Amino acid sequence: MQTFKAVMFEALHATNMEVRFSFLYSCFFAFATGLVITFLSFKYLKGRCMHKIIASFEVVSPMFIAGYDSTAGRNFPSSQIDIRPTAIKGALRFWWRALRYAPLRANCNSKADALKQLHQEEQQLFGSAASEGKSGQSNVLLRVSSNVSPDCVVQKDDDQSRGDKLSRNNGVHYLLGMGLYHKTGLVRPYIKAGAKFTVQFGFKPSTTSLQIEQVRQAIEALGLLGALGSRARKGFGSIQLVSWQENDTELPIPQTVTDYQHAVARLIEPFDSLQELPPFSAFSAYTMADISLKTTNAVQAIDALGKQQQLYRSYGQNKGQGHELYGRPALQLFADDHDLLADFLRTARFEKQPRRIVFGLPHPVRFSSLGTVPIEFADKNKARRASPLLVHLHQIGGEVVALQTLIGAEFAPYDAKIKFNRHAEPVKPVDWTVITDYLTKKEFVGNGQSLRGFEARQAVFKGSKL
Repeated sequence: MQTFKAVMFEALHATNMEVRFSFLYSCFFAFATGLVITFLSFKYLKGRCMHKIIASFEVVSPMFIAGYDSTAGRNFPSSQIDIRPTAIKGALRFWWRALRYAPLRANCNSKADALKQLHQEEQQLFGSAASEGKSGQSNVLLRVSSNVSPDCVVQKDDDQSRGDKLSRNNGVHYLLGMGLYHKTGLVRPYIKAGAKFTVQFGFKPSTTSLQIEQVRQAIEALGLLGALGSRARKGFGSIQLVSWQENDTELPIPQTVTDYQHAVARLIEPFDSLQELPPFSAFSAYTMADISLKTTNAVQAIDALGKQQQLYRSYGQNKGQGHELYGRPALQLFADDHDLLADFLRTARFEKQPRRIVFGLPHPVRFSSLGTVPIEFADKNKARRASPLLVHLHQIGGEVVALQTLIGAEFAPYDAKIKFNRHAEPVKPVDWTVITDYLTKKEFVGNGQSLRGFEARQAVFKGSKL
Protein backbone atom coordinates (compact mmCIF):
# COMPACT_ATOMS: atom_id res chain seq x y z
CA MET A 1 0.00 0.00 0.00
CA GLN A 2 1.30 3.44 -0.91
CA THR A 3 1.92 5.93 1.85
CA PHE A 4 0.00 9.19 1.95
CA LYS A 5 3.17 11.10 1.02
CA ALA A 6 3.66 8.90 -2.05
CA VAL A 7 0.06 9.37 -3.19
CA MET A 8 0.34 13.13 -2.67
CA PHE A 9 3.59 13.22 -4.65
CA GLU A 10 1.99 11.39 -7.57
CA ALA A 11 -1.03 13.70 -7.50
CA LEU A 12 1.09 16.84 -7.50
CA HIS A 13 3.12 15.53 -10.40
CA ALA A 14 0.20 14.14 -12.38
CA THR A 15 0.11 15.19 -15.99
CA ASN A 16 -3.69 15.32 -16.00
CA MET A 17 -4.64 18.69 -14.49
CA GLU A 18 -8.20 17.53 -13.82
CA VAL A 19 -6.98 14.55 -11.78
CA ARG A 20 -4.56 16.78 -9.88
CA PHE A 21 -7.22 19.38 -9.08
CA SER A 22 -9.79 16.76 -8.04
CA PHE A 23 -7.37 15.08 -5.67
CA LEU A 24 -6.18 18.31 -4.07
CA TYR A 25 -9.77 19.50 -3.65
CA SER A 26 -10.66 16.24 -1.86
CA CYS A 27 -7.68 16.62 0.47
CA PHE A 28 -8.60 20.23 1.24
CA PHE A 29 -12.23 19.30 1.93
CA ALA A 30 -11.20 16.49 4.32
CA PHE A 31 -8.76 18.80 6.10
CA ALA A 32 -11.34 21.58 6.42
CA THR A 33 -13.95 19.13 7.74
CA GLY A 34 -11.52 17.96 10.40
CA LEU A 35 -10.82 21.53 11.46
CA VAL A 36 -14.54 22.28 11.78
CA ILE A 37 -15.18 19.18 13.89
CA THR A 38 -12.20 19.99 16.12
CA PHE A 39 -13.34 23.63 16.48
CA LEU A 40 -16.87 22.61 17.46
CA SER A 41 -15.53 20.06 19.96
CA PHE A 42 -13.34 22.71 21.58
CA LYS A 43 -16.34 25.05 21.72
CA TYR A 44 -18.18 22.41 23.69
CA LEU A 45 -15.26 21.99 26.07
CA LYS A 46 -14.83 25.73 26.56
CA GLY A 47 -18.30 26.41 27.86
CA ARG A 48 -21.18 25.14 25.78
CA CYS A 49 -21.31 21.83 27.60
CA MET A 50 -23.59 21.48 30.59
CA HIS A 51 -20.96 19.48 32.42
CA LYS A 52 -17.14 19.43 32.51
CA ILE A 53 -14.40 17.49 34.26
CA ILE A 54 -10.79 18.68 34.16
CA ALA A 55 -8.22 16.08 35.24
CA SER A 56 -4.48 16.63 35.67
CA PHE A 57 -2.29 13.52 35.55
CA GLU A 58 1.34 12.74 36.32
CA VAL A 59 3.38 10.01 34.64
CA VAL A 60 4.72 7.84 37.46
CA SER A 61 6.80 5.33 35.45
CA PRO A 62 8.50 5.43 32.02
CA MET A 63 5.88 5.43 29.25
CA PHE A 64 6.47 3.91 25.82
CA ILE A 65 3.86 5.57 23.65
CA ALA A 66 3.91 6.54 19.99
CA GLY A 67 2.19 9.92 20.08
CA TYR A 68 0.75 11.37 16.89
CA ASP A 69 3.36 9.70 14.68
CA SER A 70 2.47 5.98 14.57
CA THR A 71 5.87 5.22 13.02
CA ALA A 72 7.50 6.00 16.37
CA GLY A 73 10.28 3.58 17.07
CA ARG A 74 13.77 4.91 16.69
CA ASN A 75 15.22 8.34 17.45
CA PHE A 76 13.09 11.16 16.04
CA PRO A 77 12.00 14.64 17.22
CA SER A 78 10.72 14.61 20.79
CA SER A 79 7.83 16.83 19.77
CA GLN A 80 6.30 13.82 18.00
CA ILE A 81 5.86 11.87 21.26
CA ASP A 82 2.99 12.96 23.45
CA ILE A 83 -0.36 11.89 24.88
CA ARG A 84 -3.08 11.45 22.25
CA PRO A 85 -6.79 11.90 23.02
CA THR A 86 -7.37 8.48 21.43
CA ALA A 87 -5.03 6.87 23.98
CA ILE A 88 -6.95 8.47 26.85
CA LYS A 89 -10.30 7.51 25.37
CA GLY A 90 -9.21 3.91 24.78
CA ALA A 91 -8.05 3.57 28.40
CA LEU A 92 -11.23 5.24 29.63
CA ARG A 93 -13.40 2.78 27.70
CA PHE A 94 -11.41 -0.15 29.15
CA TRP A 95 -12.10 0.94 32.73
CA TRP A 96 -15.71 1.88 31.91
CA ARG A 97 -16.33 -1.69 30.68
CA ALA A 98 -14.52 -3.16 33.71
CA LEU A 99 -16.84 -1.21 36.01
CA ARG A 100 -20.08 -1.51 34.04
CA TYR A 101 -20.31 -5.23 33.27
CA ALA A 102 -21.25 -6.53 36.76
CA PRO A 103 -24.28 -4.21 37.24
CA LEU A 104 -25.54 -5.13 33.76
CA ARG A 105 -25.04 -8.86 34.33
CA ALA A 106 -27.11 -8.65 37.54
CA ASN A 107 -30.08 -7.47 35.49
CA CYS A 108 -29.67 -9.77 32.47
CA ASN A 109 -30.60 -13.41 32.03
CA SER A 110 -27.32 -14.40 30.37
CA LYS A 111 -23.79 -13.24 29.61
CA ALA A 112 -24.80 -12.81 25.98
CA ASP A 113 -27.61 -10.43 26.94
CA ALA A 114 -25.30 -8.49 29.27
CA LEU A 115 -22.66 -8.15 26.54
CA LYS A 116 -25.27 -6.93 24.06
CA GLN A 117 -26.52 -4.34 26.52
CA LEU A 118 -22.94 -3.29 27.34
CA HIS A 119 -22.17 -2.78 23.66
CA GLN A 120 -25.29 -0.65 23.17
CA GLU A 121 -24.53 1.54 26.19
CA GLU A 122 -20.91 1.97 25.12
CA GLN A 123 -22.03 3.09 21.66
CA GLN A 124 -24.48 5.57 23.16
CA LEU A 125 -21.85 7.06 25.46
CA PHE A 126 -18.60 6.88 23.50
CA GLY A 127 -19.90 6.72 19.93
CA SER A 128 -19.58 4.09 17.24
CA ALA A 129 -17.98 3.75 13.82
CA ALA A 130 -19.95 3.52 10.59
CA SER A 131 -18.53 0.02 10.11
CA GLU A 132 -20.57 -1.11 13.14
CA GLY A 133 -23.78 -0.53 11.20
CA LYS A 134 -24.94 2.56 13.04
CA SER A 135 -22.58 5.49 13.36
CA GLY A 136 -22.94 7.97 16.19
CA GLN A 137 -20.83 10.70 17.74
CA SER A 138 -19.54 10.37 21.27
CA ASN A 139 -21.37 12.10 24.10
CA VAL A 140 -17.98 12.46 25.80
CA LEU A 141 -15.75 15.08 24.20
CA LEU A 142 -12.17 15.27 25.38
CA ARG A 143 -8.98 17.07 24.55
CA VAL A 144 -5.50 17.12 26.02
CA SER A 145 -5.35 20.79 26.97
CA SER A 146 -1.79 20.63 28.32
CA ASN A 147 0.51 17.92 26.98
CA VAL A 148 3.81 16.52 28.23
CA SER A 149 6.83 18.71 27.60
CA PRO A 150 9.27 17.61 24.86
CA ASP A 151 11.96 17.87 27.56
CA CYS A 152 10.36 14.85 29.24
CA VAL A 153 10.93 12.64 26.18
CA VAL A 154 14.05 10.47 26.36
CA GLN A 155 15.51 9.10 23.14
CA LYS A 156 16.54 5.47 23.31
CA ASP A 157 20.24 6.37 23.08
CA ASP A 158 19.97 8.96 25.88
CA ASP A 159 18.59 6.62 28.56
CA GLN A 160 21.84 6.56 30.55
CA SER A 161 22.75 10.24 30.18
CA ARG A 162 19.40 11.96 30.88
CA GLY A 163 16.79 9.25 31.32
CA ASP A 164 15.60 6.83 33.99
CA LYS A 165 18.50 4.42 33.27
CA LEU A 166 16.27 1.48 32.39
CA SER A 167 19.11 -0.32 30.61
CA ARG A 168 20.93 -0.97 33.89
CA ASN A 169 18.26 -3.18 35.45
CA ASN A 170 17.72 -6.87 34.60
CA GLY A 171 14.28 -6.98 36.21
CA VAL A 172 13.24 -4.05 34.01
CA HIS A 173 14.55 -5.89 30.93
CA TYR A 174 12.44 -8.93 31.81
CA LEU A 175 9.22 -6.92 31.94
CA LEU A 176 10.06 -4.82 28.88
CA GLY A 177 10.41 -7.93 26.73
CA MET A 178 11.90 -8.21 23.25
CA GLY A 179 9.60 -5.57 21.77
CA LEU A 180 11.09 -2.73 23.82
CA TYR A 181 14.51 -4.01 24.88
CA HIS A 182 17.30 -5.78 23.01
CA LYS A 183 20.68 -6.84 24.34
CA THR A 184 22.13 -3.70 22.77
CA GLY A 185 19.71 -1.47 24.69
CA LEU A 186 16.29 0.12 24.40
CA VAL A 187 14.46 -0.09 21.09
CA ARG A 188 12.20 2.96 21.48
CA PRO A 189 12.17 6.39 23.16
CA TYR A 190 9.92 7.01 26.15
CA ILE A 191 8.31 9.69 28.31
CA LYS A 192 10.08 9.74 31.64
CA ALA A 193 8.53 9.76 35.09
CA GLY A 194 7.39 13.15 36.36
CA ALA A 195 5.85 14.38 33.11
CA LYS A 196 2.45 16.03 33.52
CA PHE A 197 -0.57 16.54 31.29
CA THR A 198 -4.15 17.75 31.63
CA VAL A 199 -7.30 16.38 30.00
CA GLN A 200 -10.61 18.21 29.64
CA PHE A 201 -13.75 16.09 29.44
CA GLY A 202 -16.96 17.67 28.20
CA PHE A 203 -20.43 16.14 28.10
CA LYS A 204 -23.12 16.95 25.58
CA PRO A 205 -26.44 18.19 27.02
CA SER A 206 -28.07 14.87 26.10
CA THR A 207 -25.74 12.97 28.46
CA THR A 208 -27.59 11.63 31.51
CA SER A 209 -26.40 12.12 35.09
CA LEU A 210 -25.90 8.35 35.36
CA GLN A 211 -23.62 8.35 32.31
CA ILE A 212 -21.61 11.25 33.72
CA GLU A 213 -21.23 9.36 37.00
CA GLN A 214 -19.99 6.29 35.10
CA VAL A 215 -17.37 8.32 33.24
CA ARG A 216 -16.29 10.02 36.47
CA GLN A 217 -15.78 6.60 38.03
CA ALA A 218 -13.80 5.42 34.97
CA ILE A 219 -11.52 8.50 35.23
CA GLU A 220 -10.96 7.69 38.89
CA ALA A 221 -10.12 4.06 38.05
CA LEU A 222 -7.66 5.25 35.41
CA GLY A 223 -5.98 7.50 38.00
CA LEU A 224 -5.87 4.80 40.69
CA LEU A 225 -5.09 1.67 38.65
CA GLY A 226 -4.30 2.68 35.09
CA ALA A 227 -1.47 3.20 32.64
CA LEU A 228 -0.92 4.18 28.99
CA GLY A 229 1.28 2.86 26.22
CA SER A 230 3.17 -0.38 25.64
CA ARG A 231 3.62 -2.80 28.56
CA ALA A 232 0.97 -0.89 30.48
CA ARG A 233 0.05 -4.06 32.39
CA LYS A 234 3.68 -4.52 33.46
CA GLY A 235 3.93 -1.22 35.35
CA PHE A 236 5.19 0.99 32.53
CA GLY A 237 3.27 4.15 31.69
CA SER A 238 1.50 4.32 35.06
CA ILE A 239 -0.39 7.57 35.54
CA GLN A 240 -2.12 9.06 38.56
CA LEU A 241 -4.48 11.92 39.21
CA VAL A 242 -2.78 14.89 40.88
CA SER A 243 -5.92 17.06 40.79
CA TRP A 244 -9.36 17.04 39.20
CA GLN A 245 -12.39 19.27 39.21
CA GLU A 246 -16.00 18.73 38.22
CA ASN A 247 -17.73 21.97 37.21
CA ASP A 248 -15.04 23.88 39.16
CA THR A 249 -15.58 21.76 42.29
CA GLU A 250 -12.41 20.02 43.51
CA LEU A 251 -12.65 16.23 43.78
CA PRO A 252 -10.63 14.30 46.38
CA ILE A 253 -7.44 12.35 45.68
CA PRO A 254 -5.56 10.05 48.11
CA GLN A 255 -3.06 11.88 50.31
CA THR A 256 -1.60 8.87 52.14
CA VAL A 257 -0.98 5.21 51.38
CA THR A 258 -3.92 4.34 53.63
CA ASP A 259 -6.13 6.74 51.69
CA TYR A 260 -4.99 5.04 48.48
CA GLN A 261 -5.79 1.56 49.83
CA HIS A 262 -9.26 2.66 50.88
CA ALA A 263 -9.92 4.38 47.53
CA VAL A 264 -9.01 1.25 45.55
CA ALA A 265 -11.00 -1.06 47.87
CA ARG A 266 -14.03 1.26 47.71
CA LEU A 267 -13.86 1.18 43.91
CA ILE A 268 -13.65 -2.63 43.60
CA GLU A 269 -15.66 -4.03 46.54
CA PRO A 270 -19.19 -3.50 45.13
CA PHE A 271 -18.45 -5.90 42.26
CA ASP A 272 -17.84 -8.92 44.50
CA SER A 273 -21.54 -9.65 43.97
CA LEU A 274 -20.68 -11.03 40.50
CA GLN A 275 -19.90 -14.65 41.39
CA GLU A 276 -18.95 -15.89 37.92
CA LEU A 277 -15.99 -15.23 35.65
CA PRO A 278 -16.70 -12.28 33.35
CA PRO A 279 -16.14 -12.86 29.61
CA PHE A 280 -13.49 -10.10 29.54
CA SER A 281 -11.45 -8.00 32.01
CA ALA A 282 -14.12 -6.78 34.44
CA PHE A 283 -14.34 -6.53 38.22
CA SER A 284 -15.97 -9.48 39.99
CA ALA A 285 -15.50 -11.92 42.87
CA TYR A 286 -12.44 -13.09 40.90
CA THR A 287 -10.66 -9.74 41.43
CA MET A 288 -7.82 -9.19 43.86
CA ALA A 289 -5.62 -6.17 44.63
CA ASP A 290 -2.44 -6.02 46.70
CA ILE A 291 0.17 -3.41 47.47
CA SER A 292 3.23 -5.61 46.98
CA LEU A 293 6.12 -3.28 47.76
CA LYS A 294 7.21 0.30 48.38
CA THR A 295 10.31 2.01 47.03
CA THR A 296 11.70 5.49 46.50
CA ASN A 297 11.25 5.54 42.71
CA ALA A 298 9.35 3.77 39.95
CA VAL A 299 12.31 2.12 38.20
CA GLN A 300 13.37 0.45 41.45
CA ALA A 301 9.83 -0.86 41.85
CA ILE A 302 9.64 -2.25 38.31
CA ASP A 303 13.09 -3.82 38.67
CA ALA A 304 12.13 -5.51 41.94
CA LEU A 305 8.84 -6.78 40.50
CA GLY A 306 10.56 -8.05 37.34
CA LYS A 307 13.19 -9.98 39.29
CA GLN A 308 10.59 -11.45 41.65
CA GLN A 309 8.38 -12.61 38.78
CA GLN A 310 11.31 -14.06 36.84
CA LEU A 311 12.59 -15.96 39.88
CA TYR A 312 9.05 -17.27 40.48
CA ARG A 313 8.28 -18.33 36.90
CA SER A 314 11.59 -19.28 35.31
CA TYR A 315 13.35 -22.64 35.12
CA GLY A 316 16.65 -20.79 34.88
CA GLN A 317 19.46 -20.52 32.35
CA ASN A 318 21.58 -23.58 31.61
CA LYS A 319 25.07 -22.89 32.92
CA GLY A 320 26.44 -26.39 32.30
CA GLN A 321 26.41 -27.46 35.94
CA GLY A 322 22.78 -26.51 36.46
CA HIS A 323 20.22 -23.82 35.77
CA GLU A 324 20.77 -20.43 37.40
CA LEU A 325 19.19 -17.00 37.75
CA TYR A 326 20.94 -13.94 39.12
CA GLY A 327 23.99 -15.98 40.12
CA ARG A 328 22.13 -18.62 42.14
CA PRO A 329 20.43 -21.95 41.38
CA ALA A 330 16.93 -21.42 40.01
CA LEU A 331 13.95 -22.41 42.15
CA GLN A 332 12.24 -24.26 39.27
CA LEU A 333 8.82 -23.94 40.91
CA PHE A 334 7.21 -24.99 37.63
CA ALA A 335 9.51 -27.87 36.77
CA ASP A 336 6.44 -29.85 35.68
CA ASP A 337 5.77 -27.27 32.95
CA HIS A 338 9.38 -27.51 31.81
CA ASP A 339 9.38 -31.32 31.73
CA LEU A 340 6.01 -31.42 29.96
CA LEU A 341 7.20 -29.18 27.13
CA ALA A 342 10.62 -30.85 26.87
CA ASP A 343 8.88 -34.20 26.53
CA PHE A 344 6.60 -32.73 23.88
CA LEU A 345 9.61 -31.62 21.81
CA ARG A 346 11.12 -35.10 22.04
CA THR A 347 8.01 -37.23 21.49
CA ALA A 348 5.24 -34.89 20.17
CA ARG A 349 3.02 -36.24 22.99
CA PHE A 350 0.94 -33.79 24.99
CA GLU A 351 -0.51 -34.69 28.38
CA LYS A 352 -1.72 -31.51 30.07
CA GLN A 353 -1.83 -27.74 29.82
CA PRO A 354 1.14 -25.78 31.26
CA ARG A 355 0.15 -23.93 34.42
CA ARG A 356 2.10 -20.76 33.67
CA ILE A 357 -0.05 -19.79 30.69
CA VAL A 358 -2.35 -18.08 33.21
CA PHE A 359 0.08 -15.13 32.96
CA GLY A 360 -1.00 -14.65 29.33
CA LEU A 361 -0.34 -15.76 25.75
CA PRO A 362 1.67 -16.03 23.57
CA HIS A 363 4.27 -17.63 25.82
CA PRO A 364 7.42 -18.86 24.04
CA VAL A 365 9.42 -21.37 26.09
CA ARG A 366 13.08 -21.69 25.10
CA PHE A 367 15.29 -24.72 25.65
CA SER A 368 19.06 -24.44 25.16
CA SER A 369 19.33 -27.86 23.47
CA LEU A 370 15.82 -28.60 22.12
CA GLY A 371 14.74 -25.28 20.64
CA THR A 372 11.66 -23.19 21.37
CA VAL A 373 8.04 -24.11 21.97
CA PRO A 374 5.77 -21.18 21.03
CA ILE A 375 2.56 -21.51 23.07
CA GLU A 376 -0.23 -19.53 21.40
CA PHE A 377 -3.83 -19.70 20.28
CA ALA A 378 -4.43 -21.85 17.21
CA ASP A 379 -6.80 -19.28 15.72
CA LYS A 380 -4.77 -16.44 14.21
CA ASN A 381 -7.61 -14.04 15.03
CA LYS A 382 -7.08 -14.82 18.73
CA ALA A 383 -3.31 -14.45 18.74
CA ARG A 384 -3.05 -12.83 22.17
CA ARG A 385 -4.44 -13.15 25.68
CA ALA A 386 -3.29 -10.22 27.80
CA SER A 387 -2.07 -10.93 31.31
CA PRO A 388 -4.85 -10.77 33.93
CA LEU A 389 -2.28 -9.32 36.36
CA LEU A 390 -2.06 -5.51 36.10
CA VAL A 391 0.77 -3.59 37.74
CA HIS A 392 0.24 0.07 38.64
CA LEU A 393 2.74 2.36 40.37
CA HIS A 394 1.45 5.22 42.52
CA GLN A 395 3.52 7.96 44.09
CA ILE A 396 2.52 9.38 47.44
CA GLY A 397 4.90 11.75 49.12
CA GLY A 398 8.40 10.33 48.80
CA GLU A 399 7.17 6.76 48.28
CA VAL A 400 6.23 4.78 45.20
CA VAL A 401 3.84 1.92 45.94
CA ALA A 402 3.36 -1.01 43.55
CA LEU A 403 -0.23 -2.16 43.30
CA GLN A 404 -0.79 -5.53 41.60
CA THR A 405 -4.38 -6.26 40.56
CA LEU A 406 -5.61 -9.64 39.37
CA ILE A 407 -8.71 -9.22 37.21
CA GLY A 408 -9.89 -12.78 36.69
CA ALA A 409 -11.95 -13.47 33.57
CA GLU A 410 -12.62 -16.26 31.11
CA PHE A 411 -9.19 -17.12 29.80
CA ALA A 412 -10.38 -17.89 26.28
CA PRO A 413 -13.60 -18.59 24.34
CA TYR A 414 -15.09 -22.01 25.08
CA ASP A 415 -14.12 -23.35 21.64
CA ALA A 416 -10.57 -21.98 21.58
CA LYS A 417 -7.53 -24.18 21.12
CA ILE A 418 -3.94 -23.66 22.24
CA LYS A 419 -1.19 -24.51 19.78
CA PHE A 420 2.18 -25.96 20.70
CA ASN A 421 4.24 -25.74 17.53
CA ARG A 422 1.76 -27.42 15.13
CA HIS A 423 -0.11 -29.41 17.77
CA ALA A 424 -3.41 -27.92 19.02
CA GLU A 425 -5.41 -28.81 22.13
CA PRO A 426 -8.69 -27.40 23.54
CA VAL A 427 -8.15 -24.78 26.24
CA LYS A 428 -8.75 -26.06 29.76
CA PRO A 429 -9.62 -23.90 32.82
CA VAL A 430 -6.55 -22.09 34.14
CA ASP A 431 -5.29 -22.31 37.72
CA TRP A 432 -5.72 -18.91 39.37
CA THR A 433 -3.68 -20.00 42.41
CA VAL A 434 -0.55 -19.67 40.26
CA ILE A 435 -1.06 -15.90 40.48
CA THR A 436 -2.68 -15.65 43.93
CA ASP A 437 0.18 -17.67 45.44
CA TYR A 438 2.69 -15.36 43.72
CA LEU A 439 0.98 -12.36 45.33
CA THR A 440 0.37 -13.70 48.83
CA LYS A 441 2.79 -16.48 49.84
CA LYS A 442 5.47 -15.49 52.32
CA GLU A 443 8.06 -17.97 51.02
CA PHE A 444 8.64 -20.28 48.06
CA VAL A 445 10.81 -23.38 48.23
CA GLY A 446 12.06 -25.36 45.24
CA ASN A 447 15.19 -27.11 43.97
CA GLY A 448 16.79 -26.78 47.40
CA GLN A 449 16.40 -22.99 47.23
CA SER A 450 14.03 -20.51 48.84
CA LEU A 451 12.58 -17.16 47.81
CA ARG A 452 10.92 -14.65 50.07
CA GLY A 453 7.53 -13.40 48.92
CA PHE A 454 6.46 -9.78 48.97
CA GLU A 455 7.45 -8.98 52.55
CA ALA A 456 5.88 -5.50 52.54
CA ARG A 457 2.59 -6.86 51.18
CA GLN A 458 -0.57 -5.01 52.18
CA ALA A 459 -3.85 -6.63 51.16
CA VAL A 460 -6.28 -4.18 49.58
CA PHE A 461 -9.10 -6.42 48.36
CA LYS A 462 -9.60 -10.12 47.69
CA GLY A 463 -12.68 -11.40 45.88
CA SER A 464 -14.74 -14.11 47.54
CA LYS A 465 -14.03 -16.59 44.72
CA LEU A 466 -10.24 -16.45 45.09
